[in-house]
Parts: sequence; C-alpha cells; structure tokens
Amino acid sequence: MQASIKVVIVDDEQQSIHRWQDDLAHLEDFEVIATSSSAVSAKNLVMSIQPEWLCIAGSMPGLT
Repeated sequence: MQASIKVVIVDDEQQSIHRWQDDLAHLEDFEVIATSSSAVSAKNLVMSIQPEWLCIAGSMPGLT
C-alpha cells in the first residue's frame, strides 16, 4: 500500500474548501488532513503539521 500525500486546504470561503475536499476525495493518493479558513491560524497549522501539499487561496483577509 502506497502512503498518501498529506494535504492542508486553506481558504476563507468554506465553499471552496468543500470543493477541494470533494475533488481530492476521488483521488486515492491524497488525504486531506486539515483545513483552515483563517490565514493566521493556517500559518501555525502548516508549520506544525508540515503537509506535503498545500491548497491555499492567493489572497485572504489578514495575510496574503
């Protein structure tokens, strides 16, 4: 069994987070391990989890 690619999704729009989750759910190699709708909290989340792949909105309130 192949290890999955750990993914964190960061977007201030919950609908976009759900869309990414739905799209990645169809792929065996990817596992969404965390999501965040706040850029500031996402920074800490990413630093602690250190995902292999990051889906992030280009511009978010508080941090770009």
